[in-house]
Amino acid sequence: PDLLNTVLLQAFEITAIAKRTLLEVKRLKHFHNHGNIITLLNIIRPPKLPEPFNDVYVVMDLLESDLHRIIHSKQQLS
Repeated sequence: PDLLNTVLLQAFEITAIAKRTLLEVKRLKHFHNHGNIITLLNIIRPPKLPEPFNDVYVVMDLLESDLHRIIHSKQQLS
């Protein structure tokens, strides 16, 4: 399957963003087998470094479209 690697840059720089990132990962893990929610396949850990890391790398299925494109399409939604 096609995969999408998403990078959340400087995810831990601001406390509110760090909390949102953690909450989003928890939600994606909770709804892992839901047919209408994208599946979180993996979180890539950074190499072992003496310094803390700031970026989060997540791997998800690559979808054919996105919500913006679907909402603004001329196709009738059911």
